[in-house]
Amino acid sequence: FPVTISSGHDSGCIVCGLSNINYKNYITYTFTDNENSEILNSCLNLIKEKIIKTKLPLNEFKNIKTDIEKNVERFYYGYSYETRHDIGFNDDAAVGLYKILKDCTKYDSKVLLSGQGGDEIYGNNQEYGFANKFNPTIFPDNLENIFPWANFFNGGNYSYLTKEEYIAGSLGYEARYPLLDKDVVQQFLNLTSKLKNKFYKGPITNYRDWE
Repeated sequence: FPVTISSGHDSGCIVCGLSNINYKNYITYTFTDNENSEILNSCLNLIKEKIIKTKLPLNEFKNIKTDIEKNVERFYYGYSYETRHDIGFNDDAAVGLYKILKDCTKYDSKVLLSGQGGDEIYGNNQEYGFANKFNPTIFPDNLENIFPWANFFNGGNYSYLTKEEYIAGSLGYEARYPLLDKDVVQQFLNLTSKLKNKFYKGPITNYRDWE
């Protein structure tokens, strides 16, 4: 299966997890244009094989966007299904994801491993063009005062899960979301506020090799 990877926290956490269990049957795919090359390469060094690096020229971007409009059911962004309004096709990330999955079909891959949820569940600075700030500035001692915050089920989570599902489904992929696994999310909720707030995306930033 393909793993979309950047120099950010979420995809790096997934790759580290796969490395820890010595799982190698996957492909990493990244666009190198706007990434921190030092961080990205240190992450890719854990893999050493089946690494795809690419760029997305403007002419190809336009062609892929046309393909999406032809082949993908229209989807929308917003706070929730009931309040959706922005057309998801306008998100450049939809174009990037479509290219990744289309390219990876030649590897007979059927499952997408996505880092969706890292921002919306574990982060505290998420703002979106279609909504106001939807994450807590800090995680308080008593989560009952803020739970569920607006991104937890809706907001960015609803919107970007829609993108992942519609794009992946149009190309015959099933999408999986390790950072949204209910046991993983519950473990995060159970952490003390000190640990949640210690770093940006506390438990992801502090991820360590289990051995």
